[in-house]
Amino acid sequence: MKIYSIHYNKPEFIILQKRSIDKYIKFPNEFIILDNSVDPVIKNDIRNITQHLSLQYIDCNNNLYSNDSISHQNALSKIKDIVSDGETFMIIDHDVFIISNLFESYFDKHDMVYLNQTRGTINYPSTVLIIFNKIKNKSQISFISETIDGHKCDTGGGMYHYIKDNNVCIKYMNEGYIESGPMLMSILDNIFIHLISGSDWNKDYNLNGKIEYIKKHFEI
Repeated sequence: MKIYSIHYNKPEFIILQKRSIDKYIKFPNEFIILDNSVDPVIKNDIRNITQHLSLQYIDCNNNLYSNDSISHQNALSKIKDIVSDGETFMIIDHDVFIISNLFESYFDKHDMVYLNQTRGTINYPSTVLIIFNKIKNKSQISFISETIDGHKCDTGGGMYHYIKDNNVCIKYMNEGYIESGPMLMSILDNIFIHLISGSDWNKDYNLNGKIEYIKKHFEI
């Protein structure tokens, strides 16, 4: 499996993600960094850390100076260019880490695994973490935000069409929460942890505290 992780403003997260992958993923994998940064200093840091860890580096050539969904979609659109039909891969945000053993049996009986989002009658995957098992039709991959049947969908909404048209067998993740207030984090299927606003875009969360919590409680 290839694991594509999107990074743009917290290069230090790459190191922690790599530790979590090495400790808890129990099958062959390749960890690949998608650099969606625009700041040249951050871009240099991402490149240097990636090189130091001997990881594959892909520059998304982002020129959108914002943290909004359009910028994120720039990185996700790169996925369509680099994957192949029949490939199994994972997409994770920069602030998602593995916290317990992950085996192939978790996804091998499903075409996709993800946390579901709903807008009216429209269901589509959250792009925090998606597993594609032997992708069926890469030409239909689309993570754009769009209005579908009158319902305004955010990033990932375009995947509604891929799922609908390809008879996709889905495993929906269960989401729970730990801690509260500035330390609030979400847990997906007791395997993944999502920092929530790990980019620190709104300054509402204690990111340093969250990182120390993860290191202590999950030994990564």
